Amino acid sequence: MSGYLTQLADLMGRPASTGFPVDWTTVEAQLSLGLPPDYKALVEHFGPGTYDAFVTVNVPGIAAKHYDLVEQVRSFGQEQESENSGFAPHVLQPAAGGLVLWGATVSGDLFFWEPRVPDPAAWPVLAWDVEDGDYFTFEGGTVEFLLRFFDGTLEPDLPMILPREGTAPMLFAPDPNALR
Repeated sequence: MSGYLTQLADLMGRPASTGFPVDWTTVEAQLSLGLPPDYKALVEHFGPGTYDAFVTVNVPGIAAKHYDLVEQVRSFGQEQESENSGFAPHVLQPAAGGLVLWGATVSGDLFFWEPRVPDPAAWPVLAWDVEDGDYFTFEGGTVEFLLRFFDGTLEPDLPMILPREGTAPMLFAPDPNALR
């Protein structure tokens, strides 16, 4: 397990993996693109669920279609294209080179990969604040973004990150209803 994934797992009170298996070859063929290796490790470690009751990461091959990676990439891009939404200058998958939706907050803010280079390991994260339409690009991977998001070291501080109240530990809550 990578350093960032180990730190995130510890932060979320989930140091042991759930062992969530995914047929990545099939998923990547369905999407017609590769996926970041740190995201794959994240999914295999945590499986479907919610991070600190605030962030959900889309996971392929689950029963809950509104959190299924393949379903969300396909349907969200087509839905936004038909509505001519405010994502300009960006386009969304399934359009070639479009942003790839991989997660969201309970507030409706969205997280994408920006596939500006062929290597998925080098794709930055784009965080979209739906309230004001602003976006922020994080020049790092999925797991590092989530770690920085939750440990308070993400720069610049995003408006979508609300200060935590109290001292309760952060938790990852698995979603048994989302399982295959």
